[in-house]
Amino acid sequence: MVLSSLPNYCDYTVLLLSFFLL
Repeated sequence: MVLSSLPNYCDYTVLLLSFFLL
C-alpha cells in the first residue's frame, strides 16, 4: 500500500501545500 501511495505522494504534497498557501 505504501509503495502504491508513493507516486500519489507528490500530488498529495502539492495539494497540501496549496491549502497551506491559501
